[in-house]
Amino acid sequence: MATRRSKSVARLRSYALEVLVCCALCGCASQRTSTDESSASASLESVVTTSSAEMRSSSRVDNQTEPYVTDTGVAFDKVIELERADRQLRGPIFFKSEALDHHLHDESIAHNDQRLPDDWMAIHNIDVGQGDAFLIEFACAAMLVDTGGERTEVEEGVTLDGRDLFRDYVTRFFQRRPDLNRTFDLVVISHPHQDHAYGATWLAERVADTTPGQAITVRHYVDAGVTWPTPANRAPSGLPEVKQLRAALRAAGVKLYTVTIRKIESASDPMGLTGPDVNPLKACGNGPDPVIHALWGKVSNTWQPKNENNHSVVLRLDFGESSILFTGDLQKEGIREMIDGFDANPAVFDVDVLKVGHHGSHNATTLELVELTSPEVALIGVGDKTFEVGGYTAFSFGHPHRAAIDALLDETLGVSGTRTPIQVEVGVRGAFEQTPSEFEPRTVERAVFATGWDGDVVLFMSAQGEIRVETSR
Repeated sequence: MATRRSKSVARLRSYALEVLVCCALCGCASQRTSTDESSASASLESVVTTSSAEMRSSSRVDNQTEPYVTDTGVAFDKVIELERADRQLRGPIFFKSEALDHHLHDESIAHNDQRLPDDWMAIHNIDVGQGDAFLIEFACAAMLVDTGGERTEVEEGVTLDGRDLFRDYVTRFFQRRPDLNRTFDLVVISHPHQDHAYGATWLAERVADTTPGQAITVRHYVDAGVTWPTPANRAPSGLPEVKQLRAALRAAGVKLYTVTIRKIESASDPMGLTGPDVNPLKACGNGPDPVIHALWGKVSNTWQPKNENNHSVVLRLDFGESSILFTGDLQKEGIREMIDGFDANPAVFDVDVLKVGHHGSHNATTLELVELTSPEVALIGVGDKTFEVGGYTAFSFGHPHRAAIDALLDETLGVSGTRTPIQVEVGVRGAFEQTPSEFEPRTVERAVFATGWDGDVVLFMSAQGEIRVETSR
């Protein structure tokens, strides 16, 4: 264990000094720390290809020996393909689009406008340590779901700062996508905890900035509000960050929209709350309209949870035949209430990708939710357990917990897609008073991806239901 930790600290030091080649498509992937907004990213190393348009079935992973090369000249040294029982083994597939195939292999466009095809979107699960930060990229737009991260001194003089990682990732993204004019069409903060809002201060500064090349425009904003029935007058850990972002957006004339349970219950759409405030995105060219529904938000009925996690904004995003559910940190009590609220339409939870709640905690992933969502892929925003330090870390919390991982790996109801097998450690318990954290080994062969294991994770999803996963480790 000491060896793994020393290697992790060495990675941090190395990344603080190196300027790495930016990956062609994710424009991102700084795994741990970086020096400034212009630093480039680590290369992506593994790929999973799957098709969510086909029914879920048993599958096998095979490795390909011949590397693919991106338009920056970065070779993918591992290409993994998925064979389903009901069809022949396919060759490694990047995309069906000829334009994107050209983009991947033509070095002459490495620094030009690098758009996705109209019928593809990319879900960037940014490695910000113990926290959630998701950037969703379309051919003509981008949005954010959470801006969190941790700040931990992993060793004297070596700090993991999630806000800097978030800043650098977003900066590189806009450098790769100058056509977006440093604009987010939608920003969502699921709830005001620092591990979901730490980077909001940097975003607020960019919204308030008028310097060309530094300012960021936000067109729509959604959260769960800023007033909370917390015990002992304890303010949520990320409330200052959320208030600063709200103030900057208000000064810029951006409408602040709060998702509440009352609004969801009053919605006429059986899929949840939608409309121009929650769902402002439009189709790009010949691509489909992205459709966003809110399934949960600030509780304003007779049940008044005092844990901010249970006020999390929960979103379903549909893009043609592809779909993903963002669950914030919603815990078991909130999950139960949310499921009951859609008892007339449980299909609302059936998606291709599940963003696992509360960083893989034992209290936010139920087997019922996994069964209802029936995901092919699961994403977890979690810190690197090998940094064995206290505070708000994956190590001290025991994340991801074995109860959550076991539900995701359940042979009958769990995640149906597969990945290259990976040996990880999952939490048995977190640290409490004088009791230390405890972990145990687990082999993950299903398509469960965690930033603590995989670094930055980018999911490419087509309107036809295809899925491709890239990771920075």
